[in-house]
Amino acid sequence: MIQPRLEKAEPAGVIAKDKTHITIFYYDEYPICWYILSDLQKSSIFGYVMLEHVSNNIWQVRDAVVTESGKGLGTNLYYFIVRTGNNLKHVQTKKLIHDEQLSPAAEQLWKKNLVKKGLVRKIYDRQLDQIYPENSIGSALADGTIILNPEEDTVRLELGEHLSDIRFFWLVESITAQPNIHPLRNRFFDEGLSDFLYESVIQGIKNKDKKIGSWIWFAFNDADIDDF
Repeated sequence: MIQPRLEKAEPAGVIAKDKTHITIFYYDEYPICWYILSDLQKSSIFGYVMLEHVSNNIWQVRDAVVTESGKGLGTNLYYFIVRTGNNLKHVQTKKLIHDEQLSPAAEQLWKKNLVKKGLVRKIYDRQLDQIYPENSIGSALADGTIILNPEEDTVRLELGEHLSDIRFFWLVESITAQPNIHPLRNRFFDEGLSDFLYESVIQGIKNKDKKIGSWIWFAFNDADIDDF
């Protein structure tokens, strides 16, 4: 299921792990989209996230898997989806809501890890397609409905109700605009570290090109400090 989509996917970003670079591949088959973690040659899969469009820029996580070799990459992948994206590849940032059922690891991700990473957590009302601040939990809506903590909303499943009956979800979003990707960085996603890119970035730093940005420190984390 994943490998055929990976073969069609385009590189959109990288995550640094243990002095190596894991490529984030993006594949769109609207209303579903996929973010797949692999090496640049697409020979291994370290994890993936499958999203389904809900409304406007809100997407729901429908499946999320991280392999043992990709352990620790999940939070960074969610951060990429919500905060970074890739404007040059038309990969727009998204607001995410969780799936109806959460594993213990997913609960940790939504309750702690994503907030620690700097993303903003809010409440999404699927019935009214509205977003509320987290401190609105316990408040009453115009129809008399009380805004529930999403963890408490799932309790209704134990009463025999359907997954589709869940109304309130955690939502994470970024409070900053999607950043522009430097063309050299985008080329790095496509090609890896080539001599041309290395020399181009070194020259840009020498010329005090601020657009190169601090990304160079992880993009070339095995370079000698004297090179900079």
